[in-house]
Amino acid sequence: MNNASLELGGTNWAEKDASLLGYTVSDDSGRFFPQEFTFARGSNLAATRIGKTGLIEKGRENLLVQSNNFDTTWSTANASVTSGQSGYDGTNDAWLLEATSSSSRIVQNNTTSGAQTFSCYAKAGTANYLAFYNIVSGLSVRAWFNLSNGTIENSLHNIDAKIESLSNGWYRCSITYNETLSNARIYVARNAGAFDTISGDNIYIQDAQLEIGLAASPYIPTTTTTAQAGVLENTPRLNYTTGVANPYLLLEPSRTNLVTQSEYLESFPTKSSISVISNAAISPDGLQNASKLIPDTSNTPDHYIRTDISVVNGSEYVMSFFAKKGEYNYVNTYTSAYSTGVIATWDLNAGVVALGSPNADIEDYGNGWYRCIWKGTTNTTSLSYRIYVSEFENRNTSFAGDGVKGAYVYGAQIEQGSYPTSYIPTYSVSATRAKDVCIKTDATGEINSTEGVLFIEGKVEEEDSFAVSTLSISDGTDSNRLSILQYRNSPLIRASMNVGGVTQFDIQIGAQTRGLYYKIAAVYSENNCSLFINGVKIGNDTSATMPSPNTFNKIGFVIAADQYNYQGNVKQVLLYPTALTDAEVITLTTP
Repeated sequence: MNNASLELGGTNWAEKDASLLGYTVSDDSGRFFPQEFTFARGSNLAATRIGKTGLIEKGRENLLVQSNNFDTTWSTANASVTSGQSGYDGTNDAWLLEATSSSSRIVQNNTTSGAQTFSCYAKAGTANYLAFYNIVSGLSVRAWFNLSNGTIENSLHNIDAKIESLSNGWYRCSITYNETLSNARIYVARNAGAFDTISGDNIYIQDAQLEIGLAASPYIPTTTTTAQAGVLENTPRLNYTTGVANPYLLLEPSRTNLVTQSEYLESFPTKSSISVISNAAISPDGLQNASKLIPDTSNTPDHYIRTDISVVNGSEYVMSFFAKKGEYNYVNTYTSAYSTGVIATWDLNAGVVALGSPNADIEDYGNGWYRCIWKGTTNTTSLSYRIYVSEFENRNTSFAGDGVKGAYVYGAQIEQGSYPTSYIPTYSVSATRAKDVCIKTDATGEINSTEGVLFIEGKVEEEDSFAVSTLSISDGTDSNRLSILQYRNSPLIRASMNVGGVTQFDIQIGAQTRGLYYKIAAVYSENNCSLFINGVKIGNDTSATMPSPNTFNKIGFVIAADQYNYQGNVKQVLLYPTALTDAEVITLTTP
């Protein structure tokens, strides 16, 4: 079998900046030549993926500018800063923050709302304390970090404060709050709860960060603008799952998480016979930002948190959250907002749906975490989203907690649709992840317009509304294109070609099972076009006219310019410059 003129995925997935890398293999030298697919997805950080470590990866942003240049956009008050100090990371990038009188600090103006975390690395000098201190709406958001023994003193906040010990006397200090502050402040202090510094008191500081979220993530350096890292707007989502060595390309529709605080569950407006401890455990994203839900001593079945969401009557919605067993094994959900009603229970010890099938589901995210899912059609315009913790499988069984035992929860989500998509984090408002678009627009050299094979291994999820996932080679129009189509609203797989606006062949078959991977190949040449699926030749057309050479110059997960975008999971795409034999294509498509 000849080499493919273009390969994407398989065991060779790669990304570069905002591009997905395919490759060609030279028949003469055997060398790999990268081919860049452009990738686009809106203009925010709402998308996530599962990384190589099995953890959920997000987009992150350091909202400070000049985050380690404290003599630029930072203003000093009764203090001086000196660069070139020995840092926590083996560099000379740390700074000496030294008092010239009392209340010594550096300040950067920055207005950010919602759940957020401010952090800085610090080490004791002649003084032992670094302090964060702001006043907003009458609330003092503050903490004094003892750099001599790694403790936090005189702390007042509405979410959390942490101090993490590093080497050589360095600590990372952070404070998390759900407020709108006008600036970020770092103080040098000699005593907890006070700003009574004298000239010469000093500490060492390095790498400040302000970010949305409940925990300090790895530091992102900034200069004159803010900076981002992780899953960005144009990052291809190469998604790994537990126990799988090679990723698949995740292509999803636009979805909105209607829960406004998906991680800060303590902010849910209703807490019935339950308390919520924020940042009580390591979540599926690897940070300590999961909540513990703890039933109180009331003898009742109703130990839950609740938030009400406006929805469209008669539409499909999916509720989901991540949960991990604590002292209790069961989490439940209940709402009357669905036409079928919702009473579902998940057993976090066994990792199964205990009650609520077939609308309930559970997915293993590793490290004891499961994603609990329920889907259905609403019968009202307000959905009561509730998460219960229980000692018993039956949600209606009363029990009294002890104020200590509970279970862990993270990542609450409600999205309109017929199946769950990847997690969309929110921190004060709902968030929308735009659809994934992936295409290579300069592929004339890789595409033989007159003969070849187009192959995909992918799966799609079922949708009730008309929906088609497409892989095509084309000139950017529907008039000239070859497409493989996997329908999501019906069990149909199809291959078709248009030349000059005239259909040349159209071969299709029903009875696909959505949610399963299929290996599909469309073979095209003059008067000989075929569709193969999972090692079986589905059909053949002997009267097809091929386009002129070099007609097709684009390949992408669309039909024409931007229609019927592929939505699903893709393991591999191959494009061959010659029409392979039936035996070769059967081998290629056999699972």
